[in-house]
Amino acid sequence: MCEVLDRAERKGEKRGEKRGKLELLVDLLKEKTISFSKAVEKSGLTEKEFIKVTGMKP
Repeated sequence: MCEVLDRAERKGEKRGEKRGKLELLVDLLKEKTISFSKAVEKSGLTEKEFIKVTGMKP
C-alpha cells in the first residue's frame, strides 16, 4: 500500500485522499454497489496493483 501511496503523492495526490478513495471503493465492492472492473478503473491503478493493495479479487 505504501508504494501505491508514494506514487500517488508524486503525482500530486495526497496520501490520505488516495487511501480514502481506495477504502471507499472496497466498501462499495463489498456492498456490491460497484463492479470490480469499475472500481479498478476509478482507483487509477492496474488490476494487478488493485488486487495487491486491497486484497479484493474479481
